[in-house]
Amino acid sequence: MFQLNPHGLADAWWQHLLMVVVAVALGYMIGYRSGAAQLLESSRERFRLNNILDHCKKTLSNTMTPKPIAEDLKLIEGIGPKIEELLQAEGIVTFADLAGYSEDKLKAILENAGSRFQMHDPQTWPQQAQLAHDGKWEELKAWQDRLLGGKEMS
Repeated sequence: MFQLNPHGLADAWWQHLLMVVVAVALGYMIGYRSGAAQLLESSRERFRLNNILDHCKKTLSNTMTPKPIAEDLKLIEGIGPKIEELLQAEGIVTFADLAGYSEDKLKAILENAGSRFQMHDPQTWPQQAQLAHDGKWEELKAWQDRLLGGKEMS
């Protein structure tokens, strides 16, 4: 009678080999196609995430510009707490900022702030600020000992 079991046949080994080869080939093709689809999906996701990352970096760099650390402008002879607040409101927060302003610009800031600031004379403030910025503290202190309220004594 006809045997359906290939194990009983004398030349069944090549049938087994053929089934294994076909199974491997089918598995490879299925895996390759699904892997290619996953690779394509992963590439799209990576591209999308890179775009988001670039956008975040641009946004972060625009919003996170470091602000200069405010220095104690009251170390300048003639500048008190209220004038320091006024200067900081104008964007003058460091000795270098103050050294870059002319006496006329500083007078204009004081005049615009009202009558109680107009009596102050910023004549020596930029030079004092430059000395402080340069770290010449002893020279600044010696000069300030000769000043009265930020003005040269006659």
